Amino acid sequence: MRLQFIFKVLIMIFATSFTSAALADDEDAQAKELFEKATTVFNNGQYANAAALFRQANNVKPTWKLQYNIGQAESAAKRYGLALEAFELYLADGGDDIPPERNEEVLKEVRRLRSMVASVNVEAPGGTEVFVNGVLRATTPLEGVIKVTAGKRHEVKLLQDGTVLAIRTVRLSGGDSTTVSATEEPVESSTTPAPEAVSNDDGMTADKKEAGESKVAPANNKGGKMMLIGTVLLTTGGLAAIGGGIIGGLSIGKAGELKDLCGDDKNCVNDEAVNLADSAWTLGVTSNVLISAGVAIGVTGIILMVLGSKKKKEQLADLRVVPVMSPGLNGFVLEGRF
Repeated sequence: MRLQFIFKVLIMIFATSFTSAALADDEDAQAKELFEKATTVFNNGQYANAAALFRQANNVKPTWKLQYNIGQAESAAKRYGLALEAFELYLADGGDDIPPERNEEVLKEVRRLRSMVASVNVEAPGGTEVFVNGVLRATTPLEGVIKVTAGKRHEVKLLQDGTVLAIRTVRLSGGDSTTVSATEEPVESSTTPAPEAVSNDDGMTADKKEAGESKVAPANNKGGKMMLIGTVLLTTGGLAAIGGGIIGGLSIGKAGELKDLCGDDKNCVNDEAVNLADSAWTLGVTSNVLISAGVAIGVTGIILMVLGSKKKKEQLADLRVVPVMSPGLNGFVLEGRF
């Protein structure tokens, strides 16, 4: 009887060992298949899908080494919060088993990512599921903060037994943190109407106004308009002055032709001489007007550019450019009250 009992025990041990080995082999094969598929997907540029497959492989056959692959895929997908979590877990679980070169590489990446992520803390009853952009990130009580990519909008939803406890949209700068509480209403402000929804970088719907984000009054654009007008006037004035200079050169040329034709004879009144004299006078007057107007317009432009750059708060009253034509003076006057 004793021998029979021992024999049965040995058979049970053998059967259990065989079954465990078979299951282990099956897990290894399944994890390997998922890993190879994730690698192929990653090489095809589908980084978010690759991260999901690496996680599936880790669920089938947990190993700290896969956290490195998950971190790489999440970083390539620009989901820096998830990437940082994976790399930190890799360093913590791998410890001294990580080769020195790989350890230094991951530490460098962690330092880079920490400036690109923000933290979200959650205050909610135990068992509350925390979703970020529709992805389950944790269940309360949290072991730490939830890391999210800085600069992007994220919808944080707290869900318990199918009941939504809170919904909040956040956007944080690198290194910043915020707390989402289950006592919050799923709106971002109780003093202003809810803004229209927009789509964020992750394809999720988010409100235009961020929770906790202060309202900024629209900037006064008068300075920019003044600088634009000043630039146009300065350019116009410069072109007018250049044109006046060219015409003035032509006038001097006509006067030279007249002197060559008549010399010092003041009674030279033939048709050619009269035409040259008229042309020289007309071109001279035109040159004088263009140069004077160009300088005046250019100065006006400079004044407006200076006022615009300093962002003057004073209102410009009845500002206008008035042409002035008088003997010996041609130009423009800037009139107005500053």
